[in-house]
Amino acid sequence: MKYPRMDLDAPIIPGVSLGGYNVGTRLLDIRQDVSRLGQGEEGEISMVGPFQARYALGKGEVKFDVDVRVGKIYQVIAGRGYLGTYEGKLRVGMPIREAIKVVPELEIDYFLPGFTLKSAPGILIEVNDPDPELSFAIDMDVHAISVAFPDEAKLQRGEW
Repeated sequence: MKYPRMDLDAPIIPGVSLGGYNVGTRLLDIRQDVSRLGQGEEGEISMVGPFQARYALGKGEVKFDVDVRVGKIYQVIAGRGYLGTYEGKLRVGMPIREAIKVVPELEIDYFLPGFTLKSAPGILIEVNDPDPELSFAIDMDVHAISVAFPDEAKLQRGEW
């Protein structure tokens, strides 16, 4: 893999960054990491909404979503194979039951597909279920951890 910025050991910083990629970074500033996806470099690009492109690097260890209207990253996602942690405690692949023990402020968010932290806006802990019930999610593993711009209203107005 040849992604100059990607760092699979980088810490997960809510609302800011993971994997060497920062929320708010312009796609043009990381073009060396994405210009050959699907054309010799492992990874893919897909449209996940009318104005949202998803870039998956490698085998999906790091993905990021770009608002194509402004050309900026608004969400970075750590998937299987990502080694970095949130505060040295929370990591992709760990059981949700264990995650709740080490980060007790985790709470299920029925609007978003996973768990959030009131103390750390801009982070989402996802399970492999788009609409998890706590009674089932507790027995699942952390499928992905996302960091995103924490102010949805400002994001929608392009003020970021």
